[in-house]
Amino acid sequence: MNSNKAESVKTRSAKKKYIVSSVILGAAVLIALYVTICTLAFGYTSVFGYSVFRVVTPSMEPTIPVNSLLICKSVDIKTVAAGDIISFKSKEADHYGAIVTHRVVNVLNGADGEIRLESRGDANYTSDSYYVTEKNFIGKVISYSGKEGAVTKLITFISGKFGFVALIVLPLLIISALVLQSIGKSIKNEMNSALAELKEAERRKNKKQNSKEPGKKEILPGYKTLTKDNYDELRKQIEEEIMKEKTESEEGSESKTEYTDEDQA
Repeated sequence: MNSNKAESVKTRSAKKKYIVSSVILGAAVLIALYVTICTLAFGYTSVFGYSVFRVVTPSMEPTIPVNSLLICKSVDIKTVAAGDIISFKSKEADHYGAIVTHRVVNVLNGADGEIRLESRGDANYTSDSYYVTEKNFIGKVISYSGKEGAVTKLITFISGKFGFVALIVLPLLIISALVLQSIGKSIKNEMNSALAELKEAERRKNKKQNSKEPGKKEILPGYKTLTKDNYDELRKQIEEEIMKEKTESEEGSESKTEYTDEDQA
């Protein structure tokens, strides 16, 4: 009983670990899918309207150095004013779709009601060759860090190949291995439990077969219980013994009678 109880506790514990590991793995997979889909569809990932970018060009120096991190918030383009720093997608042929972060130097209202933003990098002498409209507008920069910050270094490392492998791929592989190990242990415990139950059932069956039936007693060595065949065989033996004794008794009586008759003659 204690052994079965311990096995049951271990099985429940293994199932809990399996569920927790599965939830973590599922969450990690969903996050990875979300980031991948957003990156492929929009070129960046946005969570609740906020996006994080790493500056890779010096166009905003010295305000925002290269390798700085910035947080961009999705806002209505109508709320943007001159002097705001914004992020948008480039329309230049050589860098079409690339993420650009520049300062707004002028806000223009078109005759059709469309807002057009004139942008320029702080380190540049001329404005961008195109206007930022609602179609390529991402949001307004609300915060940015220095290039030597710890968070900046961490994001830079993660965005690299080795960082991606070390902090994303490797943990996913470890979690997958733990889940598979947990599944293997759970299956092994279930098989051991099933085998134990089969052995116990077989033991009980053999014990029941070897046990004495009610109302039956041992009658002769070699006969543990009195079955119908044993009873018939025993009755036959008794009848044979009785007939043998009767025959010997009759033969003895005849021999004695003959001897008496001869003696009298």
